[in-house]
Parts: sequence; structure tokens; C-alpha cells
Amino acid sequence: MSAGLWVLAGLAVVLGLVVLYDVTQKRHAVIHNFPIVGHFRYLFEAVGPELRQYIVTGNDEERPFSRDQRRSVYASSKKENNYFGFGTDNDLELSPNGCDMINVAREAMLAIGCIQAQRCHTGRCPTGVATQDKWLMSGLDPAVKSARLANYITSLRMELLHLAHAGGEVHPSLVALDRIEILDDNFGSRSARDVFQYREGWGLPAPEERAAVAAIMAHDTLAAPV
Repeated sequence: MSAGLWVLAGLAVVLGLVVLYDVTQKRHAVIHNFPIVGHFRYLFEAVGPELRQYIVTGNDEERPFSRDQRRSVYASSKKENNYFGFGTDNDLELSPNGCDMINVAREAMLAIGCIQAQRCHTGRCPTGVATQDKWLMSGLDPAVKSARLANYITSLRMELLHLAHAGGEVHPSLVALDRIEILDDNFGSRSARDVFQYREGWGLPAPEERAAVAAIMAHDTLAAPV
């Protein structure tokens, strides 16, 4: 057999082993559902910052979630560093506090693998999140993805607590809207309470409830391991 045929045979064996690994691993649904080809998604993600100047869509232009927003959710779910500079590239955004609960929907889907392919309505979601296709769904391992969702929720709670502490409170529910200022295009600012026309005290717990929340947070702080 010629050398060329040996090379082709060796390449076929290597590709076969890669396919076998791809369909049996459970960490990445895209790689499981699209063996070999799926690796290019992670390659492009890795070299994206270096090539961004040649790509039309910027970090903050995609909808409903920008590339930077998805990057933060992905990193949180994998317990990776989800902090990156905002500087001139991003405006610092604060979540409106003074509320009893924050609901998340799309962020949870991103945490378990959604890549915002916008194929939900076709039943052919490439990551198996929004589909009933048995092969595509098989790429989602509930044990792995549930842990990633839990990691994201933990990071979200931590960041909300950091914002509350920056506002001088021990819990997000205690932060009044007049602690948050919203900037306009002319470098002016108004408090969030004025912008949303909230009356003083709206959205905040009653005094006895505030005291109870503060006591719970103080207990948790003392009980936390050093």
C-alpha cells in the first residue's frame, strides 16, 4: 500500500476516534450532536477577540443577549472567571433592586448550553435545549447541566450581594431606588425612583421585615466559614 493510502488510513482512524469521543462525552452538547464539526464552535469562540475587528457584529450588538452577556453566563455556569473589563467597550449596568425576587429565563437556558442559534421554533436546537429530537436531546446531560445552572445562580446571587453592599445595605431587597442613578445621553442623571415614578418607600420591606432580613444576613455572615 502506498504512503498516501497509509496517511489516509491513519487520518480515518484518528477521525473515527474523535467521533467516538465526541458522541460519548457529556460536557458539551454541541460536540456530542455534531461530532468533529462542533469543535469549530469552541475554536471560533477562543480566537474571537483577536478577530473581532474583522467581524461585523460587535460585542454588544446581538439580541436578545449580546456576546459579552452570554460570555458572562457561560463562564459563571462553568465556575470560570466571569469578570472582564467594561471600560469604553461596555457601560456598567445595575439591576433594579428593592424587589422581592428576580426571575431568570433565558439566562438559565444559556447556563445549560443555549448558544442563541435562534432555532427554537424549528425543533432543531443544536444544543438540545429547545427540541424534542431524541438525538439532539441526548447531548444534554442533566447531571452536568443542572450543576452549571446552580453555579450560575450562585454567581448571580453573589453579584447582587456585592451591588447591595456597594449601596450600603446587607441585602438587595433593602436597596432603595433613590440609591441608583440613571445616566442620560447628555451626561445628566436622575435617580431611578424619579425615572420610574416610585413614591418613597415603594418596593421596600416594612421596618420590621427590614430588621428581620438584616438579622438573617448577620447570622449567615457569622456562620460562614473563614
